[in-house]
Amino acid sequence: MRLNDVAQIVDCEHKTAPIDPDGAFFAVGTPAMRGNTIDYSQARRVTAETFHEWTRRLKPKLGDILFAREAPVGPVVKIPPEENIAPGQRTVLIRPGDRIDDQYLFYLMASPRVQQRVLAVADGSTVPHLNVSDVRNLDLGELPDLITQERIGSVLQSIDNKIAANSAVLTLSNEIIRARFARLPESECTISDIAVLVKNSQHPDDFQHGKQLVGLEHFDSQSLWLARSSSPGTTTSRKNCFDVGDTLFGKLRPYFHKVAIAPFDGYCSTDVLVLRAKDPAHGPLVASAANSDPVVQHAVNRSNGTRMPRAKWSDIQGCAIPDPSATATIEFTALARALTEDATGRLHENLALTKTRDELLPLLMSGKITVKDAEQEASAAGADIASEENKA
Repeated sequence: MRLNDVAQIVDCEHKTAPIDPDGAFFAVGTPAMRGNTIDYSQARRVTAETFHEWTRRLKPKLGDILFAREAPVGPVVKIPPEENIAPGQRTVLIRPGDRIDDQYLFYLMASPRVQQRVLAVADGSTVPHLNVSDVRNLDLGELPDLITQERIGSVLQSIDNKIAANSAVLTLSNEIIRARFARLPESECTISDIAVLVKNSQHPDDFQHGKQLVGLEHFDSQSLWLARSSSPGTTTSRKNCFDVGDTLFGKLRPYFHKVAIAPFDGYCSTDVLVLRAKDPAHGPLVASAANSDPVVQHAVNRSNGTRMPRAKWSDIQGCAIPDPSATATIEFTALARALTEDATGRLHENLALTKTRDELLPLLMSGKITVKDAEQEASAAGADIASEENKA
């Protein structure tokens, strides 16, 4: 079955959408599509006029998907309920027909089976890409019946729904901590009064099995929560060691504001400073201070280097913080600790859910696991699976 047999494919505009900082619409190109989700920080805000011009051939609606055909080739994202997304450069808009379920098509396009076919067809030694005709002729393989498609899409969507629900809580808790910390008065105390720089690195030959590696690409700007990591794989250089509860401060180009609390023991890039509270009870206070706008801005102002500026521990250790013994600070720290414990649990659950989804996806698409068994696996990982009565 070819994609063009079950869906309508419309190419993007072959020009860059003009940015409007106050625009209520977004042009989503390939830089904003990594991870098969929309990264709005990389999307271009545009006016209603630009949106209508960029969508005149087909206005995106809920159920449609965007597919990246170059730089990189392969990522897919869903059109959100707001329907305020226009296809950016190097994308195509795909609208499922009545022979394929929209959720099923999204997960099918993201599956290893189809992604491998995409890469096999992609042309270009320097920048692999697909022509629109390549996308239209993309081989989807044999499709199950529509009811089975809907059940497969539903079980995978239930996992993503739980991940999204956890992520929404994580966003809110991060905003609460940052806002509450910003209201605390400064004192004569400094970061170095409650934290130390950990200087402990290891060669990959000495890494403990199972521990994850954190790079700057895994941080979200201004977020205390570290939602991603990777396996050390074939890394050959020494990495800094950190423990759960440590504060990880991205020192390379500190204006990207990458500061987070470690939710597990692991290893990180040497471009990350590892800060540890002298008193474990002050861990959330250390992280909140290091993540605050004044401290990050101070690091930016003091960093060395024009193209690749780096901050040092000496740049931030003297930054003023609230008095740890003050009543308001003690109350804040208790709140931040509770929210951090909750966030750590949600981060671990999201990792388990993501692992389950990524394992189930190819098995479901290949028919190597039944939908019923997949539902049980998803439920065990924490997803909310509708009962047979509710489905009926």
